[in-house]
Amino acid sequence: MEVLATNGVSKLGGDDFDLALKKLVQEKYKDLTGDELEDDDFTTNHAEEEKKSLSARKQVTVRCARELIDIKREEFEEAISSYVTQAVMLCEASIDEADIDPSDIKGVFLAGGSTRIPIVTESVKTVFQQEPTASVNVDEVVALGAALYAAYKGDRKKLSVVQKNAIEKIKVSESTSKCFGTIAVRHEQERDRTKLFNSVLIRKGEKIPCSVTESFYTVHDGQEAVQCQVTESTSAETDPRFVKVIWEGELKLPPDRPANQEVQITFAYDDNQIMKCSFVDVATKRKTNIDLPTASSKGADAKEVEKFLVE
Repeated sequence: MEVLATNGVSKLGGDDFDLALKKLVQEKYKDLTGDELEDDDFTTNHAEEEKKSLSARKQVTVRCARELIDIKREEFEEAISSYVTQAVMLCEASIDEADIDPSDIKGVFLAGGSTRIPIVTESVKTVFQQEPTASVNVDEVVALGAALYAAYKGDRKKLSVVQKNAIEKIKVSESTSKCFGTIAVRHEQERDRTKLFNSVLIRKGEKIPCSVTESFYTVHDGQEAVQCQVTESTSAETDPRFVKVIWEGELKLPPDRPANQEVQITFAYDDNQIMKCSFVDVATKRKTNIDLPTASSKGADAKEVEKFLVE
């Protein structure tokens, strides 16, 4: 298995659909009675059950504080349309990043209970121009894959003979899911000024493991420190305003040196999703190191999702 492209919104899933349905019921209740619906009268667990019902039926009737409220599937779909749109955009982006056409794709596999929602399945059909495959139980497929991956990456001495034989048939070639860089300074000759920019060292989609080393230079005479930063972005963005700084440190330098002293920066991304970053003053060999578990930085908060939609 070779990973060609990776995308996703970490904080987006079935719970968001439940909350959207709960909010829809609360709004309908207020329109009907003029009162606010108490949380205990229609919980997220209630919403989850009605969500499942709407995947099989076009309308459900829910009882809330002695009132009966009708919810149509199309109303629910409208309530979750922004979430589905995010998923669609990411699927389209993945196809573009992999440099393929939908017709090149031989199969699309569904994972997760939310893929049972009709609008989700229909969106998949539209994007990939084919009927998706729901192998085994879509609720369990991620856990089953994670178990195989753990066996593939872990200590195989603990596996049985049968397990070892199965895992030996698996080979996975992975790639980075984000761009990683550092904030640097460059001189703009036309305006005769210096300006901060984001220098990307490891690009999204780079095959893992990988290692990149680039040279940077001190800016002024007597510079005694370099601010070390590691940035993350979904694209090869040069504007510091549109990247996320996931680590900051400092490299101390000797005093009284002229400008243009070389500092080498190395980002090495290993098989365990750990990125080892080093900032080295070449003349003195002084070094600042950091190991970053990049999987922990994949989350996107609401503002990042909003920015993604705007872009």
